[in-house]
Amino acid sequence: MESEDAGHVPAEEVPAAVDQWLTNTADELGVSRQRLLSELVAGHGTLHERNGSDERLDELRDDFMQKLTDVRERVVQIKREADDKAPEDHEHPELRDELAGLHDELADLRRTVDDGDGDDLEPELDALRERVAENRKRLDSGFENYEEVLDYLTETTDELDERLDVLARALVSVRDQARTLAAQNATRAATAELARTANRHGVTSAKCSECETSVTIALLTEPACPHCGATFEDIDPKRGFFGSNWLVVGRPPALEGDTTDPDFESRSKSGVDLDHDLNFDGALDPDSDLDVDDLLNEVMGE
Repeated sequence: MESEDAGHVPAEEVPAAVDQWLTNTADELGVSRQRLLSELVAGHGTLHERNGSDERLDELRDDFMQKLTDVRERVVQIKREADDKAPEDHEHPELRDELAGLHDELADLRRTVDDGDGDDLEPELDALRERVAENRKRLDSGFENYEEVLDYLTETTDELDERLDVLARALVSVRDQARTLAAQNATRAATAELARTANRHGVTSAKCSECETSVTIALLTEPACPHCGATFEDIDPKRGFFGSNWLVVGRPPALEGDTTDPDFESRSKSGVDLDHDLNFDGALDPDSDLDVDDLLNEVMGE
């Protein structure tokens, strides 16, 4: 081990109290007295080594202060024990000399730490302290208002969800109205085309080829038989004097039907009163306060 490689430390005569302290400390640490002395000498030597790291310097300082405190406490303890066992006017020249030597050595160690390697590390330590202080300040300032920011984000998200629900419902309603208008336009166009065809052939009435009932073409509002509901596709005028005009039944055009979006409920949750803003067929109520353009401008503007 490193402490064992430090070499043998020659034993010097020390007062019995100091010798007893060394023995007790070695027993507490579970090492030999000689090894404890070797590690103390090795620790003293490391104070003179240049590490170049603030962590090492702090470690040396902590170790030095710990040993200094330990020595002071032990000196006080020895003095108290000596005061209890000996007269107040007695003296221990050997102990006084030993303590004076320890104080001198500790003073030298402190000067070595404060005036030696510490000077080279001081700029780096100052820079590290500034960085730590700056990071701590930024961290503290970042978490000062995090609850306020979180509440704001939550409220904003809820408000946007509400507006998106309203917008989704409005867009579905607009789409349904567009489909309805397209179907109505297709119906009117088919009826007008049927009337033009009848006018070209001079036909005012014709029989439905499905139910054979006579139908007045000018009264039709849609290209369908008012009796059986069959959809008219064309007119077949009579070929002879005794023939009949016929309304040819074909495939019905795309008419108004169920325009409710099957996925409407899964995409929209809340935000619009359907009974108030939408009528029974999914179209916007003309008397409703819900305006699609206003909704779009409001949502897109924010």
